[in-house]
Formats: sequence, C-alpha cells, structure tokens
Amino acid sequence: MRCQSPWSRHNRSILLSDILKAMPITLRDYQPQDREQLTELFDEFLRYLVVLDPLSRMRHTPGYESGVLDKDLQEVREHRGKFAVAVDGTTILGFVIGIIQERKNQPDVIDFTAGRITELYVDEAVRGQHIGTMLMEHIEAYFASQGCDTAKVEVFAPNAPARRLYEKFGYEWRDIDTIKKL
Repeated sequence: MRCQSPWSRHNRSILLSDILKAMPITLRDYQPQDREQLTELFDEFLRYLVVLDPLSRMRHTPGYESGVLDKDLQEVREHRGKFAVAVDGTTILGFVIGIIQERKNQPDVIDFTAGRITELYVDEAVRGQHIGTMLMEHIEAYFASQGCDTAKVEVFAPNAPARRLYEKFGYEWRDIDTIKKL
C-alpha cells in the first residue's frame, strides 16, 4: 500500500484553495527540495495524459515520474535550460521546463537558436488562475535572453486546454504527426 504524501491530490486541493486566497503567486527556479512536490505533480500530469489518450496507449507506471524528473533535470543542465516553478508560499502550483536548441552548419536549415518547452503543467486544482500564462511568459523571456529567435512546444493532440494556451501565445502548427489505429 502506498503511503499518502502530504502533497497527495486530495490534500493539495484543500491546501491550495486556502493558499490561493492568502498569498501571491511567484515564479522561481527549481530547487532540490522541490523534488517531492514535483514528483507528485509529474504523477498527476501522467495520469492526466493517460485519461486523455483516445487509443489507450499511454499507461501509468509507478515510479515513472521520478525518472522523467531526472531526465528533465539532466536536459536542463546539458542544454542551457530553465526549470521554473510557480509557488504560493511553499506550495508548487505548476512548472515549466525549457531547453535551448542550436542548429549550426547544417545543410538543410539556416543557423538558428531556438527555445523548446519540454514540459508545462499546472495543478488541476488551480487551473484558470493564469498560472500557465505566467509560466509561458517566464520561459519565453528566458528564451529571448538566451538569443533564441523562436520557441517550440510539442503538445499531445487530445490536450485541448494546452493547445488553446499555446495558440493564445501565437504558436502556429509547424510539424504534425498523425496516427491511425489499424
């Protein structure tokens, strides 16, 4: 039996409703002590995507979220990235992760430096509070400060709220993967 964390979905919803009334939301860089809360948020994120999957190909595997967090932290280190969290006091409400991608001396494209948003998630209990907008503005400002001329984000097609957010920010469809069940 899994021990219920103080940051479990039920406890977070109760805590967040009280916190949102009391404190302003701020953005800051990831800190190692954020790991427990972020592991819970990554777990919620994966569960959310599993429910959205119309082909039921995604699955939730216990412990997967910790590995994804480690992979993301490594990418941030290796690619001049940024991992920012939205906090209300000590409670993490959402996060955004972005990395810098450079293409130089390639025969098929001009040289460029681009930002790539690899993860963005806002706790379900606080969606609609403009936290996603704050995180997007923050990561785009970081990309601009690093000399990026574009920003890119991949989104799971069934995730309509995320698609709407990116479109609101002016993201346009560039590459489209399609899938058909046989």
